[in-house]
Amino acid sequence: MKKDQVIIKKSNIKLFLSALLEHRPISRTELAKKIDISPTSVTRISSLLITKGLIAETDTTSKGVGRHAVMLDTVSGSAYALGIEIKSTALRLAVTNLHNDCVAVKVINYNVFDYSLEALSEKIHTEAMLFIAENHIDYEKIIAVGVAVPGIVNHTSSKVELSTQLKWQDQDILPYLHPLFNKPVIIENDTKAKIRGEKALHNIPDGVDSAVLSIGNGLSAAAVSREKVVRGFRNAAGEIGHITVEADGVLCDCGRTGCLQTRLCNKFLLTEARKYNAEINSLADIVDAYNSNVSWAVDIMNKFRSAYLMTLDILESCYNPAVIIVSGYVVKYMKPLLELWAGEYSNNKNRNITIIVTLASDHTAAVGSSIIALDEHITDLLDDINI
Repeated sequence: MKKDQVIIKKSNIKLFLSALLEHRPISRTELAKKIDISPTSVTRISSLLITKGLIAETDTTSKGVGRHAVMLDTVSGSAYALGIEIKSTALRLAVTNLHNDCVAVKVINYNVFDYSLEALSEKIHTEAMLFIAENHIDYEKIIAVGVAVPGIVNHTSSKVELSTQLKWQDQDILPYLHPLFNKPVIIENDTKAKIRGEKALHNIPDGVDSAVLSIGNGLSAAAVSREKVVRGFRNAAGEIGHITVEADGVLCDCGRTGCLQTRLCNKFLLTEARKYNAEINSLADIVDAYNSNVSWAVDIMNKFRSAYLMTLDILESCYNPAVIIVSGYVVKYMKPLLELWAGEYSNNKNRNITIIVTLASDHTAAVGSSIIALDEHITDLLDDINI
C-alpha cells in the first residue's frame, strides 16, 4: 500500500509541475483547481518543491478582488536535462531547463561507421561532458539524458530494432551509455523526440494535438495527443515512409519497391534527376530546373507534390492533429513550394488545420529527447525526500 501511495504522490507532483509550467506564475488555489487535487495536497507539494529548490514564491500576486494570493513559479536553473541526437554524420547536443527552454546547443561532425557501439558511447560521453563544461552547467543539476536515434526503437527495452540510416539492427547502446553518464538514460526515436522539441520551439501550447513530418534522406512522422507521444505497437507509429504507393516503383532501402519515401526524400529525388542530367548536385538544382519549366524536373516535382499532399492527408486522417509541422533537410531547398502546397491542402474543403513549414529544426530532436527525459525523471529528484 505504501508503494502505491508513493506512486500516487509522484503522479500528483508531475501534474503539479506540468500545470505550473503551462500557467506560470500561478497561485496555489488556481493550481489546485486546474489539477483537481485538494488545496492541502497542493500546499504540501509546493512546500516540498520549494525545499528542493525547484519552485519559488514570486513577488507577483494574483489580481482581482479580495485577498491577493502569492504566486508560484519554477526556478529555471534548478534542473536540466541533456539531449543527444545520433546521426550518421553528426552528433547534436542540447541542454534544456525546467521551463523546456534550450540553453545550449552544439554540433560535432563525425562518421558513425568509424565506431563500435562502445567506442561511440565513449565519444558521446566525452563530447557531452566537454559541452556541459563549456556552458558552465553544473552536472549535478542534470537529471537525465535523452538520446534520439533514427529508426524503430523499442520503448520498453530501449533497443534499436532497426535503423537504416545508422545501419543498426537489434543494437543496444544503453548498457554502454548508462555507466558513463551515471544518470537515467532514455533512448528514443528521433522523430518522436522531434515533435516535443518542435512544440517547444514554436510555443505550441500543451493540450494542442500536433504532428510532425520529417522529410530528409528518410521520411517519418510522429504525433502527440494530450502531451503523450503516440507510440503504437513496437513504438513504430509514424513510420509512414514505407507505405507502398507504387507497386512497381523505385527500390527502397527497406528492400521493397514503391515506398512513399521514394517519392519525397532527398537521395531518391537526386537519383531520379541524374537519370536526365548527371550534373545535378543538390535539390536546389532540381528546384531551379522546375522553376525553369524543364520537363523532367516538372515531372519529378509533380510526383513530389502528389506524394506530399497524400502524406499530409495520411497524417490528418490517422492522428487528427490541430497542427502539422513540416521539417527536415528537404525544407532547406523547398520551403516556398512546401508552404504553397500546404496552403493548397489547407484550403481544400476548408480544412481547419494549421501547417507550419519550418527551417529552424536542426536541434529539435536533441531538444525533444531532453524534454522527454526530464518529463520521465523529474520526480527522481525527490527520491531522497519523504513524500
